[in-house]
Amino acid sequence: GTTVTATRNDGTLSTLIVYGTITEFVVGTVASIQTGTIVLGSGVTSNTATISAVDTNNSFPIYGGVLTTTAGAVSARTVCTAIDLTNATTITAIRSLGTDSTTVAYTVLNLAPGIIKNIQKVAMTSTSAGTQDDSTITAVSLANTIVFDNGMTTGVVAMRDSNMFRWYLTSTTNFRYERRGTSTTSRTMKVSIVELNPGF
Repeated sequence: GTTVTATRNDGTLSTLIVYGTITEFVVGTVASIQTGTIVLGSGVTSNTATISAVDTNNSFPIYGGVLTTTAGAVSARTVCTAIDLTNATTITAIRSLGTDSTTVAYTVLNLAPGIIKNIQKVAMTSTSAGTQDDSTITAVSLANTIVFDNGMTTGVVAMRDSNMFRWYLTSTTNFRYERRGTSTTSRTMKVSIVELNPGF
């Protein structure tokens, strides 16, 4: 209840600063919070974890980061991973190529009925030489909407600037993905857009 821990595979080469946000909910607003990890072994591009059943209309996944067993330089296709709440009891982790063993962390948050107005999953694939892509979504109230990261997969081998990205809502009906660099190699990023009912 008083400690946050950041973990990485190799701590001898350089300094890392890890940022996070701690959110504590009012009693009665959370039906369940489940956390865990999914291992993508060498050569594996997809794997699942079984969770206790959740209400998919009131639940969404939160990406918790990734660890790889390979020290030093590692392929971007190995460490760039994404998650998805596949159904009420299954969460799936994916990547584009599995040359090294990788462990993906996740949280599944199931809120009580009446808090969430709607959840929209966005999976945006960018293959162009441009650095910006837009996706039309069902209209939301910006004052009551949060975007949660679900990770990214990429076909790029090297860790490069074109894998650096940000995302945000530009309007009530538009979601934008921006990245650095102009690589034409395909990459797909995933988010959950969660709109809360007024008053929450």
